[in-house]
Amino acid sequence: MRKILFLFDMDGTTNESGPGIKKSVAIALEKQGITTYKEEQLDQFVGPPLRQSFMTLFGFTEEQAAQGIQDYRSYYAVKGKFENRMYPGIPELLAHMKEAGILCGIASSKPEKFVVEILEHYGAAQYFDIVAGASMSEQLVEKPDIIRLALSRARELGLLDDSGMVSGISAGADNTGETEDRAANEALPDVCAGRSEVWMIGDRSYDVTGAHECGLPVIGVTYGYGSRRELEEAGADLIADTVQELERAIFSIAERI
Repeated sequence: MRKILFLFDMDGTTNESGPGIKKSVAIALEKQGITTYKEEQLDQFVGPPLRQSFMTLFGFTEEQAAQGIQDYRSYYAVKGKFENRMYPGIPELLAHMKEAGILCGIASSKPEKFVVEILEHYGAAQYFDIVAGASMSEQLVEKPDIIRLALSRARELGLLDDSGMVSGISAGADNTGETEDRAANEALPDVCAGRSEVWMIGDRSYDVTGAHECGLPVIGVTYGYGSRRELEEAGADLIADTVQELERAIFSIAERI
C-alpha cells in the first residue's frame, strides 16, 4: 500500500465539540446583552471562524466580534475546550490507520493551540503526523489557508514530494509552534491531479469548498454538524454517514492508491 495522507477537520469530524463551543458562545453573547436566540444559531458556531459567525449570525461589528472572541476564550481556554468528546470509533479508526501506515493530519479552523491541547487530552496526538490550526490572532482562519498550511508542513517534513504527491518518507511533526506568521498562503502544486493521494475529511460545506480550492478531494461525514444535503450541494466527492462507513471509505481509497 502506497503512502496516502488524510487531513481531518476536528469539530464535528473527530470530536463532538458542540457543548463547550456553544456554552462559550452563550457566555460571550450574554456579555453583549444578548440572551434570546435559537439553539440552531449556536449550532452554527461549531466549525466556522468565530469572527465570521458573530458577524453573520448576530450582526456584530468588527469591534464587537473582537470582544466576543475575547469573551468566548475567557471560558473556552479554561473549561470549554475539554467539554467535548471524540466520536465513538474515531480512536480505533486512527489506530487502524496508524497500523496500516496511512498518514493522518488535522486541518482545523480552531486555534492550533487548542487543537493540540485537545488531542493531547484525549491521547490522540500520537496518531497525527501533521497538525495545522488557526492563529490566536485570527489572521489565519480561513479553511483553504489552513489546508495550505497543513500541506506546506507535510512537504517540509518530507511527507509530500515536490510534485505534491505523498512520498514514502515518514516523520514526526512538531506541531507546538504558533501559526501567526507562517507562510500559509505559499503556492502549492495541485495535490490531487487525478491521483488523489491527499484527501480532506470534514462535516461542513466550507470543509468541502476549502479543500476543493486547494485541489483536494473530500469525504464528507454526516454524523457531525452538517447535513447530507449541505455536503452534496458543496460537491463532496464521497459521503460517510457513520465512522464505520468512513473507515471503509478510507481503506478502500488507500488500497487503490
